[in-house]
Amino acid sequence: MNSSIRTDLFRLVKRLANVLPYKKPSANRIRPNIKKGVKTGIYGHVDSIDHIGISGWFLDLSSETTPELTVLINGVPVGRISNFFYRQDIAQILGKYCLSGFKVFWTELNIPEWLFDEQEWNVEVFMKKKTKAWQAKDKLELKLLTQ
Repeated sequence: MNSSIRTDLFRLVKRLANVLPYKKPSANRIRPNIKKGVKTGIYGHVDSIDHIGISGWFLDLSSETTPELTVLINGVPVGRISNFFYRQDIAQILGKYCLSGFKVFWTELNIPEWLFDEQEWNVEVFMKKKTKAWQAKDKLELKLLTQ
């Protein structure tokens, strides 16, 4: 990442620090809907989008492989999430150990320089499978003002 982009990124992070650190999703957004003892299905939730990054949890109980989530900003893919960590709250619901939590920092994403000229960002996290996609509307949309 060149110094100009890094400077813009840190300027954006500083602006984001002045925005509410978390906007609670409205009722028509993604909900976890996971129930105790569930054995199959795709579940997830974006817990926060703030000045540090994006965090939440995701499970694809019908697959043995580690999922890969994609982060989009204004429809542009800027990174992937493939490292997951243990979350006790999700493990307790499932009744077994699982790696479901994720966190990605803004500095880990490949954000094109021109996106810093945008007045707002629509941030999305999704997983695409051959048969269906998990998204936020399935998407969580949060507009972050950069002015």
